[in-house]
Amino acid sequence: MLKKLYMPLDRPYKAYIGKKAWEEIPALIKSLGWDKVCIVSDRQVASLYLSPLQEVLAQGDWEVHHHIIEGGEASKDLAHYLGLVQDLLEKGFSRQDGVLALGGGVVGDLTGFAAASFMRGIDFIQVPTSLLGAVDASLGGKTGINLDQGKNLLGAFHQPRGVFIQPQVFQTLAPESYQEAFGEIIKYAMIADEDLFSQLEAGTWTMEDLVFRCLSIKKDRVLEDEKDQGIRKTLNFGHSFGHGIEKASGYQVSHGQAVAMGMVLVARAALEEGFPEEDFHRMRALLDHFGLNRPCPFGEEEIFRALLADKKRRPGGLDLVVPKKIGQVEIRPMDLEEVRVWLKRGLS
Repeated sequence: MLKKLYMPLDRPYKAYIGKKAWEEIPALIKSLGWDKVCIVSDRQVASLYLSPLQEVLAQGDWEVHHHIIEGGEASKDLAHYLGLVQDLLEKGFSRQDGVLALGGGVVGDLTGFAAASFMRGIDFIQVPTSLLGAVDASLGGKTGINLDQGKNLLGAFHQPRGVFIQPQVFQTLAPESYQEAFGEIIKYAMIADEDLFSQLEAGTWTMEDLVFRCLSIKKDRVLEDEKDQGIRKTLNFGHSFGHGIEKASGYQVSHGQAVAMGMVLVARAALEEGFPEEDFHRMRALLDHFGLNRPCPFGEEEIFRALLADKKRRPGGLDLVVPKKIGQVEIRPMDLEEVRVWLKRGLS
């Protein structure tokens, strides 16, 4: 049985989670009236799932095209964005058509941004094939590409028309790709769901329920704060320092691992502000269980310089998400000197 999440935004949509979620895609495309659909994917994912998805889409009378990129963060740049847009033009796509992101977060972000900007906006559908993409990037409408100066500096809010998640595809993920998703999953538990945290500790979760609960937390924040001006910022727990670590590494440290490192840094610094030491040790032990409790390989200056390019930075400072206890965080506005103090504390 499919789990469903309804997003009652200006253009409402649903997220479907379950073994037969993809079977719901043709009905949505028909209702949207697309004449053409372009499946955007990376080479590895396409080798596994392009043909099965094409078979599902063969139920309709629309044209089905595809656009394949190389995998990895390096493909989320201006050159690949322009390559996708040019391909859509050459294939005769118009505002009556749509694109479908089949892959992880890189494919979803790139496809979503192309959809947001192509002809001032066309429809797109998210079909995440990575656990990280499913729980992190598939819902909420954030799209973007990287510039040399930082991550996701060129982007737009553009909600998908539907999200379709078949958890069985995660079984083909490389161990490290599966593992890093738990950086984001543990983040969700830390900010809003102590019961989920306990289930992760006990190993008493199912994949469908795990994805559903993470997306439910995200849904609540997106509906209250779609454009990331208030409570949605709590989803950035671990991300300010994490993005600095990613950039300092030249994106060789994965997103999930960087978020895990960022959570440890800010949580250690928060011990002086009353974050319970027992909760800190529980968080580190859970990260360790999923292979994510690794030492930060960079120093204060490297991370601080890198996080200055974070798109979330305000003039003169940023809003750091600080843990109060497992299941509760607060948004703390800080000037840059305060941020440096917290970073120094976290690294000590």
